[in-house]
Amino acid sequence: MRNLIRLFHEVRRYWHILLLITFLTACTAGLGLPGPLIIRYLVDHLVARKPFPIPLFFAAYVGVAVASSLVGAALSLTVTYLGQRFKYDMRRKLYSHMQTLSLGFFEKNQTGKLMSNITNDVATLDQLISG
Repeated sequence: MRNLIRLFHEVRRYWHILLLITFLTACTAGLGLPGPLIIRYLVDHLVARKPFPIPLFFAAYVGVAVASSLVGAALSLTVTYLGQRFKYDMRRKLYSHMQTLSLGFFEKNQTGKLMSNITNDVATLDQLISG
């Protein structure tokens, strides 16, 4: 539990990016709704044999699809940015901490094992943060 609290404090620095990710996720979910509604409206008009403007339906459907793709791309880019930024900050902190350790610590521990642990631990945290 203590480690989760520490992780929360590290991620809390990125609250503005997390807020943007939340907003983009909500937009992505919201943009998934109009497409089926447009199709339903089109089918209702076809079944009832009412006149309808096909170019308008087409433009609306394509507009929603393009907007959904753009928001999805922005979401993906933002999540990737957050993961990379978090990973960079964690590695920087780890290396700064390692600079403060005594030479005896490095004599007792194998360098390759230390590097592997740092790389794997930061990669695991990155997977946790960015999915």
